[in-house]
Amino acid sequence: MLDSLTPESIFAELMMNEDDVRAFLLVEGPDEIAILFGHVAEGVSPIVCGGKKNVIGAAGIAARDLGTPVIGLVDRDFDGLRVKTSTVPRNVTQTTTYDLLSDVIHKVEGSIRRVMSAHSVTGTALIENRRQRSAEGVVLEVGCGLASVRLASLNEGFPLIFKNYDFTAVLDATSECPGALRFVDGARCKDPSFTATSIVLDAIDRASKSLAGDVHRVGGHDIVGIIVGLLRGVGSGNISRKSVEASLITCATPNVLRSLDCISRLVELGRSEAGMELFDLAA
Repeated sequence: MLDSLTPESIFAELMMNEDDVRAFLLVEGPDEIAILFGHVAEGVSPIVCGGKKNVIGAAGIAARDLGTPVIGLVDRDFDGLRVKTSTVPRNVTQTTTYDLLSDVIHKVEGSIRRVMSAHSVTGTALIENRRQRSAEGVVLEVGCGLASVRLASLNEGFPLIFKNYDFTAVLDATSECPGALRFVDGARCKDPSFTATSIVLDAIDRASKSLAGDVHRVGGHDIVGIIVGLLRGVGSGNISRKSVEASLITCATPNVLRSLDCISRLVELGRSEAGMELFDLAA
């Protein structure tokens, strides 16, 4: 259903509902709604737009043609590293890291290891013993590996699909980070004839150098999937993406949300554009 949304259809929804609210908060997907659940102020209506382009497009139309203030939040993704980077209007702000869940994870020290241990103490210990490094380090190493392939694919237009990437297919009992070829093989592909040629691998290598190991470019969804893949790889069963994601979202306490730069910028926009507080972040 989200795939069918457009900036124009979202704007039409805003027009139909503007008499009932004081401000609209546009977000990309249900993840942001889950993280902000219970913290959005009365009179503010969160709207899931189904992607970055829709948030930016609808916010731009609304800033021109709607009386009710509209404020947006979008993921940073690979902006600043991509050949094409999004232009964000003044009534929209971006996350500091790849996405909002990633912002929360990086703000709460030890959150990755704590969630892994909550789901499998034994599995987490096995991973750390086999790799001789922290569980968080292992997770983010794998995340950076896939991020290079993602970035190369976006820059070069490779027909690879990374949504809901299945890390269990590329991670095993060694907990080692897969190579580029393994990551490519693990992605779904829109072109059956596509192969990882030397040109493809060179593009991935360039992307890796551009990323330079920046763990903040690893998305929250990938962190969730990697945790599941690593724990299943060492024999920890009954680990689901839904339960791991829910555990990570619990890190988004009022204190943590208040400390996020993107939330601070949204608060400022709420005051300047709508004359109100967008959030209720009382401890």
